[in-house]
Amino acid sequence: SSSPRATEGGHHGRSVRRPDCECRETQLGVRFDVRQQLGAFTPDPDAVATFPTAPSRALILGLDVTSSRARFNPRPSPIPQQNARASASQQRPQPSTSSVAREFPRLLQKSSAELAELLTDKEVFARFLHGTEGALEARAFTRELRLEIEGMCRANIEKAEEARDLRSQMSVIRSCDAQPVKDGYEAARAKADALMGKHNLGDALARLKERARDAEEKAESLSEDLVAGKIEPKDFLAKYVPLRQTHHEDTVRAEIVEPALASRRPGGGPPQPPPPPPGAPPAASRYGGM
Repeated sequence: SSSPRATEGGHHGRSVRRPDCECRETQLGVRFDVRQQLGAFTPDPDAVATFPTAPSRALILGLDVTSSRARFNPRPSPIPQQNARASASQQRPQPSTSSVAREFPRLLQKSSAELAELLTDKEVFARFLHGTEGALEARAFTRELRLEIEGMCRANIEKAEEARDLRSQMSVIRSCDAQPVKDGYEAARAKADALMGKHNLGDALARLKERARDAEEKAESLSEDLVAGKIEPKDFLAKYVPLRQTHHEDTVRAEIVEPALASRRPGGGPPQPPPPPPGAPPAASRYGGM
């Protein structure tokens, strides 16, 4: 009697009625043509551990692997072609069992039934790969990396809050601490403008320069009297020092007022120099000094 053929349904899963029939395993995307001449076959555990993939599983079982896209077309005399394919599969290079055992040592501890289930069930195979040492190490590394990134994110969030606090403190300082200084400057500026409105700066500058020249002339006269012997050194020092001090102060004041007065004129003038910093020595006068 002729052997019944396996149905080629569109459902998923393995559809096999008898080991001496031709079947298709649509779930793995390959078709296994089992011929009656191969007889019954029991997979070897070592060979099963060597081939964890779907095409390799077919080679382990000694089956013929063809493309799932090829249409099923039975031939009247399959024995010569089947023998040729079997000899070709035997000539293919086989992976080393020791390398697979070194990478997947758990395969050596499984029985033939467990290995057969591992080869035919996708979920079992996925759980096996999920529990391998490499997968465990990858998940541990990912977990450590995620924890490190979370710690860096927390540090950045804390720094952002600190920066926000500093900005608020700066705004408070600008609005509160700087306000008294600004008010004092405005008051001094208003007072200076009022005084300048009441007095003529040109006349005041002329008087300063005139007093500085008078003090310098008197100091020179005292120097000549000292050289001529008309005055004692003690009396010379008592009169000469105040004259030179008055000359120096009036000269410095004139140097400060003159640029400001020139900048207020319609024609303009050089800008007023900035005031010297606190504790700095007085600027040298072009009229000389002590």
